[in-house]
Amino acid sequence: MEKDKSDKDLNDSSVKLMYFIAAIARLCIGESKKKIMSVSLTHPEVTVIGYIYYENPHPCMSDIGQVLSLDLSTLTRITDRLVEKGLILRKPDLQDRRVVRVCLTQKGKEVVKTLEKERTQILENSLKNLTVEERSNLIKLMEKLFQAIFGKQNQSRFSVETCPR
Repeated sequence: MEKDKSDKDLNDSSVKLMYFIAAIARLCIGESKKKIMSVSLTHPEVTVIGYIYYENPHPCMSDIGQVLSLDLSTLTRITDRLVEKGLILRKPDLQDRRVVRVCLTQKGKEVVKTLEKERTQILENSLKNLTVEERSNLIKLMEKLFQAIFGKQNQSRFSVETCPR
């Protein structure tokens, strides 16, 4: 009987957590889409420049495709548009001429910083209703949940220590 109650509580918690995470993501994405449109970018373009800025400043195309689950032809179209907009550059790999790496231009970095400022403002307005201790606990719990979902292999890539600030 106790196990059934525990299983039901776990299920209820899972459903509630999925709802809240999805609702927060929709709000942040919806609000940031307004800003994205003002800088004439698509959501996939923002995802690519965000990956380059936050995770890998000189990735090759296959790195980006693998991490963002994009096939090479889709990624090529996205990077073509980003090059045309002056946000990224393509450069040959110094060790292997067959490999092309990309990096952000100064303009690309400024766009990411502008979008980050917008997203941060949305969350700051919400988080100011929590105490410092509550915010700290929330971050620790979210990191723990992330590690439980994605495993230890992503621990160094996504943790409080590796956050941009």
